[in-house]
Amino acid sequence: MKYILLMLLLGMGLFHASPKRYVKVTGTFFLVNENNRFGYINEDGKEVIKIMYRSAGEFSEGLANVRIDGTHGYINKLGKMVIAPQFDFANPFKWGVAKVLKEGTPFYINRQGKEIAAYNVYTDIKPIDEKRAVVETQSNKFGCIDKSGNLIIDTVYSSIYFYGEGLAIARHLSISKSERGEVGVIDKAGNVVIPFGQYHDIRTFGNRHFKVNYSNDKGERLTAITDKKGKMVFEIEGKNNWYISGLPYCGLMKLNFYKQWKSDSLGGLMTSNAHEGFMNLKGELIINDSSYQRVSNFSFNRAIVKDNARNQFLIKTNGGKIESDSIDKIHSHQFINGLAIASYQKRSGIIDTNGVYIIKPTFKGISGLYDGYFAFYQEGFYGIKDFEGNTIVEPIMKSFDRNGFKDGLLKSVIDKRTAYVNKQGKVVWKSSTYANYKYFQRNIDYRKNSDYNVYKNKNFHKNNNEKFYSKEIKDNNRFPKDALSVVVEKISLIDKIKNRNYRKARSYFVHVSNRLNTGIEFTGLNGRIEMKVQAKDKKGRWRDIEKRLSGGFCGHSIYRGYLKSNQYWTFMTPKYQGDFKTTLRIALKYLDPAKKDNKFRKWDTITVYSNEYPGSVNPAQFWR
Repeated sequence: MKYILLMLLLGMGLFHASPKRYVKVTGTFFLVNENNRFGYINEDGKEVIKIMYRSAGEFSEGLANVRIDGTHGYINKLGKMVIAPQFDFANPFKWGVAKVLKEGTPFYINRQGKEIAAYNVYTDIKPIDEKRAVVETQSNKFGCIDKSGNLIIDTVYSSIYFYGEGLAIARHLSISKSERGEVGVIDKAGNVVIPFGQYHDIRTFGNRHFKVNYSNDKGERLTAITDKKGKMVFEIEGKNNWYISGLPYCGLMKLNFYKQWKSDSLGGLMTSNAHEGFMNLKGELIINDSSYQRVSNFSFNRAIVKDNARNQFLIKTNGGKIESDSIDKIHSHQFINGLAIASYQKRSGIIDTNGVYIIKPTFKGISGLYDGYFAFYQEGFYGIKDFEGNTIVEPIMKSFDRNGFKDGLLKSVIDKRTAYVNKQGKVVWKSSTYANYKYFQRNIDYRKNSDYNVYKNKNFHKNNNEKFYSKEIKDNNRFPKDALSVVVEKISLIDKIKNRNYRKARSYFVHVSNRLNTGIEFTGLNGRIEMKVQAKDKKGRWRDIEKRLSGGFCGHSIYRGYLKSNQYWTFMTPKYQGDFKTTLRIALKYLDPAKKDNKFRKWDTITVYSNEYPGSVNPAQFWR
């Protein structure tokens, strides 16, 4: 009888053995990375969505964008793929819509994965609240729409910037490309608050004020502070020996004073005897002490001052100094929740607005103040304490997320591995691979920065700054004759046996050789020469899948590398992986040696290409 009843229950599906399932859908899910695969854990550190994705994003509006192979889709908190992988790249859902891309073309979808025709005339949609969003058209025109895609503010502006209180600084489109359109202020409905053309420039100034530029009857350009409706509060005259350098906090604005201008040896102008102080919103100077070398903005009615003798102390909004004989240095830029980090006799603590230590200066370092706790440094590691002095996390973290605890967990690095710690100090999850683990088999969905560094010789001498680390070409059959060449080759088994660093490397050797009868110069940034990987797209066009490192605008990081005749460099380049099988090559730029005598303009460059080799990439590497 019992056997018959059991069979009936099994047949009805009322009694069954369940395999492991990821069913918890409440609470926050935390993104984790294990062996270059992504998944999600809950606040207890339990895996709730399997660590299997090539890339993944945070959950937003109940969905997360993930990539299994070469394309992106969306999963829900049950781990179910609710929008099938089909996009080259996908962004998080906001405002009920998500921006996705195919072959570099952006468009918008709803939560069912369907295109939203009313939205797809725009290249960008930025929600400003639950009902409105700023949009940008393909012709770089800005306006506002509602959730149905209806225009609230017509796309007649070259820019719209909502800064709060329902107001936006907008600029009209200009007929002339060389001129900027008139600027004004509008509200969420598009109504004009400050007329266009009344001021040359308008900028937010905090505390419901604007900083504006305008011309007087004499044609002089002046600056003023206005209220949020554009009514002038006070004028800043050009003859004043100060300028406003901070926003209004606690009713006071930070000023930079200069006492005197004088000509330097090059005929320019420079300041001397500069100091800082404060003005109120009526334009009245409140604090003007020439010994105040640096001041912070006010916070909690206190400002931090460093005087000419390098002493640091606190002042009140009336300029009154708060005396303290146990503060050598104040490390915070402002007060956070009424507290600041200070030190005495090379030990750090935490002071209140009266300069009194609520946490005694006993720590080697304090690196962050948060709501109810702080991070401290001890013997090379970080820990967390509350303001009662209780230890939340022992000093075991080599680094941590400076944003602090998020939904009860703190992301950190412990034992060289990424970890999450809860507010009871328990490590709830820790990866098995190193946090700085490099996976040479690059299965990525973006254009990576090119990373081909030219290193100086270990025996480099300061008076011989053209001597870079390179090797002499001894085998004349190895590289093309009478040429600067780029040769890509696989790492041989012999090289892997000889060098343990190559044994697990999924990469290629790249040799740059100079068999010309002259040395060759290269431009670059931060030690990197201009060399990058290219791949053929679906139409057979060569396109960059690596990009040059940006920077160097001031010129300090720009340099010229030099490769002597009959010398070569060796680099390593990743063996990319992806869904799209194609052909790759490497492009290298160098300075034309025939144009080196022309010192008054930039040298012409020559591009040389490597041998072609087979490989695989993901679609987004061509454009993202």
